[in-house]
Amino acid sequence: MPDATRRLALLGVLAGLTGAVAATVVRRRRRDHDAPPAGRTIAGAPSEPQTYTCTCGRTYRTSGTGRHRVYWPADAPDDQPVMGDACPECGTPLPAEPSGAAA
Repeated sequence: MPDATRRLALLGVLAGLTGAVAATVVRRRRRDHDAPPAGRTIAGAPSEPQTYTCTCGRTYRTSGTGRHRVYWPADAPDDQPVMGDACPECGTPLPAEPSGAAA
């Protein structure tokens, strides 16, 4: 009898582990399905390129958010971003967040 009880307990543990693995697989598939493919942006996402006009009138293209926000002069090529956190023309600090961001 103890041998039969042990087998029954092991089958219960195996069934529990199988259920946990199945639930994890389903959850990951559902999460992967909702996520955008790598390298593609979602329309309206904060990292979508935007424009910013400094108080001195200089216009910049921007991309990214927070400390990962990058500024380029509007007519500059992609490999020549603004190096620093201030407008090169007047020295005014460039914002780290877009104007509509929550505080």
